[in-house]
Amino acid sequence: MDTMAVLSVLSRWVHLISVVVAVGGAVFIRFFLIPAAREALPDDVHDGLRKRIMSRWKIAVHACVGLLIV
Repeated sequence: MDTMAVLSVLSRWVHLISVVVAVGGAVFIRFFLIPAAREALPDDVHDGLRKRIMSRWKIAVHACVGLLIV
């Protein structure tokens, strides 16, 4: 394969993986992790966990959006 074909395939895979991580992670956190933690943990511990998850998740989402734009 020539360089342009390799670059085209690579950019498509990066695009797809970024979308899967961003959307799949958001769905998992919103509909599974946060509700399960709410049921199992006291309110103050749950709020702290939610803040820690969101601070790390922002980094992943920003990286995924950056890769989508590039």
